[in-house]
Amino acid sequence: MEFPSVMRVLVNNLVSICDLEKNPDGQIILKGGVEAELLKLLSYALKFRYELMVPEDLQWGIKLQNGSLTGMIGKIYRGEADLAMCAFVQTENRQWAVDFSYPYEIEHLVFATRAPRPLPKFLAYIYPFSYTVWFSMIAVMLLMPFMWRRLLCSTVPMRKLFSDAFAIFLSKESPQSNCPSGLRTLRDLDTHDNFSVLVLRCRFFLVFGLASA
Repeated sequence: MEFPSVMRVLVNNLVSICDLEKNPDGQIILKGGVEAELLKLLSYALKFRYELMVPEDLQWGIKLQNGSLTGMIGKIYRGEADLAMCAFVQTENRQWAVDFSYPYEIEHLVFATRAPRPLPKFLAYIYPFSYTVWFSMIAVMLLMPFMWRRLLCSTVPMRKLFSDAFAIFLSKESPQSNCPSGLRTLRDLDTHDNFSVLVLRCRFFLVFGLASA
């Protein structure tokens, strides 16, 4: 099928999309706009001339209850024009009546809300880690005194063990083992200050293991 040399193009005035005006002869011309430039490019590439038309009702087109079509959709459907433009929206009600081109622009519609307020500065020290990490660290720190009392046969008051647990989180030394013989290995580790390292490693493995779960 040979491409027509003259196209009847339906337009509506739309700022920055299809800016219409009339010349001294009363003819409608496209003064500017995005789609005006597109039409010029198509006309040049496909080598056709175009005549601009404006629908009498200035509508893009809807389907009435009696089945008739209004606006530019109606004129295209009845064969009174060849092309309609100026920010045409493809809808289901129009799909059956005309053939739409491939979309050249997509609008991103969003909701707007108030911008979030700055976070409280007095809580800035907790921001580097998630709540899961902080919860895991606190849980380990609370469990460590009971583990020491059990594994190291400690007779130290629980208050002191809790303070030692907090001290280890600050990279201090671990408590001493009081086991007579059963946990000599742990006492040896503690003598060389490696038990603290062991506890710290267990702590970090537990914390970051829970955080990544």
